[in-house]
Amino acid sequence: MNRRKFLLGSVALAAGASGVWTATSASWTARFFRERLAEVGRAIASAPHRPEPGRWSDQAITLAWLGHASVLVNFFGVWVLVDPTFYPRIGVNVGLGVLGPQRLVASALAPGDLPELDAVVVSHAHFDHLDIPSLRAVRGRPTLITAPATADLIPRRPYESVVELPWGQTHRVVTRRGELRVRSLEVKHWGARIRRDTYRGYNGYVLEREGQRLLLGGDTADTPSFPSIAGTVRSPRP
Repeated sequence: MNRRKFLLGSVALAAGASGVWTATSASWTARFFRERLAEVGRAIASAPHRPEPGRWSDQAITLAWLGHASVLVNFFGVWVLVDPTFYPRIGVNVGLGVLGPQRLVASALAPGDLPELDAVVVSHAHFDHLDIPSLRAVRGRPTLITAPATADLIPRRPYESVVELPWGQTHRVVTRRGELRVRSLEVKHWGARIRRDTYRGYNGYVLEREGQRLLLGGDTADTPSFPSIAGTVRSPRP
């Protein structure tokens, strides 16, 4: 009996110490668990607007923000999806679920609501931009373009191809509606997924088609590169 009381007391003491550490420590791990505990019971708000991509014209440029960094683009009939994140949480799959932050607002579209895509563009490897379940769920057989040293994270599924695009290089995506040119830009950010893999790249992009250009800045901060980026994205003369 005394041994049992001792063991129960030790467990209670450890749990109490752990609780105090979680509540008071300034470490990244403690803050992470505090944030997850604060999410318990919190509902995810519905998206304020639901796009209808089936009604978009192929003779125009139409974009819809789906939530966080996810954007769906119809670029004169070529469908592009940027940094898709569809699900309630992002993070590490621990078997019983995903351990990571819960989103505040639901994605405006689910994977099944998307058209068949021509291209998927991923800016960098952070969990809230390169979400493996979302990349596995996209429709069609798109080309996936991502930053250097990140292709190993892309889930296996029937992509047309997976292309790592270094800064300053261009990849041409050939589709049934014509060609899309994707150029990678230097931005100011970082690409590590688990804090130690600092070798991973991080990109911005310019999409070009039919004499028009779209800039995707990724998660860039202010950078002296902006003047050169501005020169890159100015639409070419007809």
